[in-house]
Amino acid sequence: AVLGNGTVVQANSENNSDLWTALKGSLNNLVLVTRFDIVAFKSGDLWGGVATYPPSTARAQLPALVEFTDAVAENPFGSLLFVWTYLKGAEDVAIQNLYEYTGDVEGLDPTKLPSPEFDAFSTDPAIGEPVASTLRIDNLTSLTAELDSPKELRSVIVCPACNHLLTNVSNLYASITFSNNLTVVNGVVDILEEKLAKYRDEDFFAYASVQFQPLPRVFTENSLERGGNVLGLDRYTDNNLCKSLHALKLIFS
Repeated sequence: AVLGNGTVVQANSENNSDLWTALKGSLNNLVLVTRFDIVAFKSGDLWGGVATYPPSTARAQLPALVEFTDAVAENPFGSLLFVWTYLKGAEDVAIQNLYEYTGDVEGLDPTKLPSPEFDAFSTDPAIGEPVASTLRIDNLTSLTAELDSPKELRSVIVCPACNHLLTNVSNLYASITFSNNLTVVNGVVDILEEKLAKYRDEDFFAYASVQFQPLPRVFTENSLERGGNVLGLDRYTDNNLCKSLHALKLIFS
């Protein structure tokens, strides 16, 4: 890396470790990074995809989400995003679980959730089977491309609900991190449902997506071994969840 005074330095866990940690969140804003040394590992096909569940399962998903987050340290091959989405004109929210499994996929049934990583979801009758699914064994590129934003949300021309021509779309992004506690998670969903009921019929409201992402303590522990966590998550000793909100506000001509 090249410093502002022209000095060339190396930043890693032993040399210029404070700069190394800061670069995790700043990249070229602090120095000119000229080289990355990356630890690589062999990767084959993964199991994963998107499972869509009825809106009626939303509350039943929450205890499973909390249980899954608390068990990540014991079952590190499982990954999950719990996504709550509303699109203008829809009758209700869509509930989708974005599953990934990075362990050995040999012998796995692509249509079934691997055990024990996802037992909290697969064994709960209140959740049941998904109504739609892309679960499969595939490569990382394919599984990642599937999560790209829908084309209609990137190039909206006419609002499908009110038929207004759009001259601009305002994006809102926000996130908050809180303890992996069922009471807290239910409270967060209470607020989401209250706000949706308030704004869903407004002309300006087009779309909202809320993602719940597990942030277990083991993430921080692994990060500390590699130079620290730039977000300061090492301050917390318990498991957490991160809620991310993306909403579209329409501006009409």
